[in-house]
Parts: sequence; C-alpha cells; structure tokens
Amino acid sequence: MQRIIHIVGLGPGHYRFLSAEAIELLFSGKPVYVRTKMHDVVDFLQNSGLAVSSFDHIYDGKDTFEEVYEEIVNELLDCIQSQQEIIYAVPGHPWIGERSVIELVHKAEEEGISVKIVNGMSFVDLLFSALQFDPSDGVFLMDAHRIEDFNEYSPKTAAVIMQVSNRLLASRVKLFLLERLPAEHTVNIVKSLGIPECESIQHVMLHELDHADIFDHLTSVFVPASNGDAKAASGSIDELIHIMATLRSQGGCPWDREQTHSSLKSYLIEEAYEVAEAVDSGSSDLLCEELGDVLLQIVFHAQIGQFF
Repeated sequence: MQRIIHIVGLGPGHYRFLSAEAIELLFSGKPVYVRTKMHDVVDFLQNSGLAVSSFDHIYDGKDTFEEVYEEIVNELLDCIQSQQEIIYAVPGHPWIGERSVIELVHKAEEEGISVKIVNGMSFVDLLFSALQFDPSDGVFLMDAHRIEDFNEYSPKTAAVIMQVSNRLLASRVKLFLLERLPAEHTVNIVKSLGIPECESIQHVMLHELDHADIFDHLTSVFVPASNGDAKAASGSIDELIHIMATLRSQGGCPWDREQTHSSLKSYLIEEAYEVAEAVDSGSSDLLCEELGDVLLQIVFHAQIGQFF
C-alpha cells in the first residue's frame, strides 16, 4: 500500500481561515503532527477534541533552524514507516516560509513516499489586503534569518521580510536595508495578522525599525518600493562605518545613540558563540555570515569608543 504524507496549511492564525478540505482531513482520524503548537488554530483543534503531536521539543535542543527542520523531517519519515498515512500541519501556506516542507517533500520523493498538499491561506494574503497593496506591482519575499543572502534585492521593488522574530534580528534587517535606502524611508511592522485581538501594523522610519518591542515569530516587515531615493550598496567596511556614524550622530537613531559598551555586551557574546558554532559546522558561507555580524558589533563598539 502506498504511504502518504498529507501536508496541510493551517492559515495565518484563526480557524475561520481553515479551508473545508483542511478541516475534513484534520478530523479524518489520521495521525496529526504539527510543526509547532504556537498557533491559534492548533488551540482550536485541540479544544475541538483533536489529538495532535508537535515538534516544539526539537527547538530547545538544536542550535540552528536548519538542524530543527532536518530533525523534524527525520522524525516524520520515521513515523510514516509504521503508519500508512500521516498529516503534517504547518502555519500559513505550506510553500511560503516553510523550509521544513521543502526538505520533507524532497526526502519523501527519494524514498518513494507520496506527498499531497492541502493549501492554506498565507499571512501575505492578509498583509496585502491590510496594506492595500497589489502584488502584481512587484514584491520581493525574504526570510529575516537569511537576510544577507538577498543581495539581489532592489529597493525599487516592494519587499516582505518574514519571521523578524526578535530585536537583534530586526537590527540586522535594518542595517541591510540602510545600505539601500535612506534612514527616513517608511516601513511597516506587521504582527499577528489574522488574529483579531493581537494584530497590529506600525508605520516607522527605517532607522527606528528595531526600537519596537513587538517582535516574535508572527512579525514581518513590509518595505514599500522607493521612489528614486535608493542608495547603491557598496558592501565595503567604509560604508558600514559611515552608516554606524550616521546612526550615532546627533540627528541619527535615538536607540543606537543611547547604547553603551555594557548594553551591547550580550549581543557581542551571542554573536561570538554563533561564530564558534559556524566554525564547528564547517560551512564557509555560514562562517562568513556570522563573522559579518561580529564585525557589525565591533564597528558599533568602535563608534561608541570615539566619544570616550
């Protein structure tokens, strides 16, 4: 008998966005595995009597998302060996921002396992509606955790930066964008769309992006296309020094100006640990990325030191 993995999109966060096909399958009696229980639809399913198993325990034991996704895929493939059909449910749409799905589909195909996709509404659908933006005008989708990989991005095209999950990541996104856009360019911080009691949209200037304290796994940033005010990204150390000097200047960014060696210490330690992990991984690309983050911290401390 053919083994089948059904991959179901749970939508952006409220059960009303679940498709009829998804509901029928989820309550069909087949074993249901969810990537995470940190999703309002999972609460609805459990309150409706559906038993689900999650992979939240994997996040605590792994250092990178790549390792998390690899372990999730391995566990799902182990489960399908003893069960003919299982359901893997993920937030949003299975093909948008769900790298575990990509890995699962590839490995399932290699092992002769059939994969069936049940689409779900993505948060980007709600984002375009909330911001009254027509994606046919052009839009660039980026994952904040891999922001340095998107050097081909041009600010002449609007962008959605997904999974801006904490302020440190927001700072990396801000510096990436400041190489291409002026500090006064307005961006939108979008949080928890589809969850009425939690959703919010904040309009801030780019240099204020990491000031907000609302970042989590449901936070994205929408960057409107520029109107001829884009800057060319040189990628040089001089450009980084210039950006940091601007942010720390009298008319620059209030948050950056109030930082001290002590307030930044935890960031430097965290980045140093990530460099060590990159060395152990043997990945030159990852090491290059993490060394860049350490360099940012060094330039930040050097700029602070100029005024001591």
